[in-house]
Amino acid sequence: MTTTSGLPLVLSHFAALAIAAAWLGLLTALGHALLDRLSTPPPESDEPPLDRLLLGLAMGAGAAATAFLAMGAVGMLRPWFVLASAAATAVLLRHAIRRTLGLLRAAVRSAGIDVRRAGRLPWSWVLVAVLLTAALIVGVAPVTDWDSLMYHLTVPARWLENGWIHVPPDNLHVSRTGLLQMLYVLPLALGEPRAATLTGLGFALALCLAVYSLVRWHFGVRAAVFAGATFWAPATIWFVAVTPRNDVALVFFLLLAHDQLLRGLGREGRRPLALAGVLLGLAVATKFQALAYALALLPLALLDRPVTGSRRSLAAVGTRMGIVMAGAVVVALPWLIKNALLLGAPLYPLLSSPVPPPWVESLAGAGAAVLPDSLGQTIWGASERFGFFDFFFRPGRLNVEEEAALYRPNFLLLALALLPFVRKERRKLLTLVAPGLLYVGILLLGFPRASLRYLLPALVPLGAAAAVIALRLLERLPRSGLLAAVVASAVLLPATTAARRAMHRAEAHRHAAGSFSADRYLTYNFEYGPLHDALERTGELDEDARVLMIFDGRGFRAPRAVLQDNMLTNWPYIQAAAAARGADRCLAGTGITHVLVNRWALEYYSRSAGFGADALGVDALEGFTTRCAETLWERRGMSLYRIAPAEPLTTTGP
Repeated sequence: MTTTSGLPLVLSHFAALAIAAAWLGLLTALGHALLDRLSTPPPESDEPPLDRLLLGLAMGAGAAATAFLAMGAVGMLRPWFVLASAAATAVLLRHAIRRTLGLLRAAVRSAGIDVRRAGRLPWSWVLVAVLLTAALIVGVAPVTDWDSLMYHLTVPARWLENGWIHVPPDNLHVSRTGLLQMLYVLPLALGEPRAATLTGLGFALALCLAVYSLVRWHFGVRAAVFAGATFWAPATIWFVAVTPRNDVALVFFLLLAHDQLLRGLGREGRRPLALAGVLLGLAVATKFQALAYALALLPLALLDRPVTGSRRSLAAVGTRMGIVMAGAVVVALPWLIKNALLLGAPLYPLLSSPVPPPWVESLAGAGAAVLPDSLGQTIWGASERFGFFDFFFRPGRLNVEEEAALYRPNFLLLALALLPFVRKERRKLLTLVAPGLLYVGILLLGFPRASLRYLLPALVPLGAAAAVIALRLLERLPRSGLLAAVVASAVLLPATTAARRAMHRAEAHRHAAGSFSADRYLTYNFEYGPLHDALERTGELDEDARVLMIFDGRGFRAPRAVLQDNMLTNWPYIQAAAAARGADRCLAGTGITHVLVNRWALEYYSRSAGFGADALGVDALEGFTTRCAETLWERRGMSLYRIAPAEPLTTTGP
């Protein structure tokens, strides 16, 4: 990790921003070129410039990610080939790039007109500017969150290193490595993972604009400005947007699909329905939760009444739904085939039996793949079942991540209870509210301990509907513009405060200003710092060293080969193997030379999930390190050991 600071570091921030912006622009131009060739676009007057930009970004992202997937399938996912392909695409699409820049200028002019028409509402965007500034400051800092370092960046980086798509020995999250992660291949090929984070932040901005566009189309300019500002009220959106995680990109595709479906059901013509299907397929390729949202959208197509005010024949409904389903299946199929070939199940781990990571086979025992039932879902047990009180006032109880304590909700959602008082637009509002509520029901029925991040597909449309309801009721009062600005600022304040706390806690502002080098930023990071020190120590090991991580899965920056502990099951697998063999062989025959133990994570999950030291095998782990390993380094809850096999110890159980 670099020790550069001062002006060179600041310039590197701008370089990362330029890479992300250029990449998003190329994706948008690619999408426009595809739309022009695959369909006849409607007249410019029927489709605003912003809508065309958003659709172009979605289509271009899907095409580029699928192209990278194909490269990986044939062993051509090499940095030089990825960069050469991107450069060739830019040259071929130079005219489309010019048109995209023209659309961007037209969209900015249109937004300026809307702002002037919105009266005092734009004052609430001051807090939005604060949030976006904080997001950029954190976005140019090195990535430190667990999921990103576990697979969002790690899996595509390993594929890029090897040139082909495969199952790493320690990472079954290849099944969850989808569309957005494949877009990170280009920033990683340039050696700039921060540009991957900023690419994800770009999708968050696009989602905000998609909310604005949807509300403007159905409810007018003032409602769009108000909904666009309050979009950032759930702090969850900000915390996801400043990392390479894919939850916000998922919602982007789903909301565009929702919007196109509404437009398609409200008029004749198949183009919006076909686009809705393609966008749903892209959402499935991003994350499997899209299937639940697609199911939640089904009543809209079956009834077709909230939008048009009249029923269609059953045959017509079937035809229109067939268009949507066909588009979704065709687009999602390559990604499902990838999972079927790699793990034997297209939706793994859904609807399939869990399998151990490949490295476990080296333990050589019939019982090596068998885990105690109480430990197989350790991570998921670290959060409570969903409850509305916890959702609004104690969000930290509903998430595994420590940052979840700052996941401030959008209190404007309480305005949904006032929907009966908005009679004129009630049916249109129901087309946003009903799918959102149905999605929440489907998700919590199957996963009652689901992360708050998984609720974002519902929280965004519900938040947009709540914003419209609140604004319509405020418009009945004197000085409604001022009141609306005050309300928007009030609901944004908790998220702004949470973002500021997170930024200062991590000292990201010092890194952005050039005062802290990347190395110093990581060293002093309250959560990642201990692991950063430990990984630096592994860099002093022999080049052929193989390090087994226990109770830690963040191996992205490891200078030596590591086996991550994504689900905190590496040690239970070792215990199960020892029990099956009747002897503990100190990892003999596995090729593992060192062990890295994160005791801080062990304590955190023991406390959060309610597992005691006995259930997690802590005493047995201490005995293992005493008998089979030599301590090389210990600091801040991290311990690095060298395997030094002793005589096999007969054992009767884990």
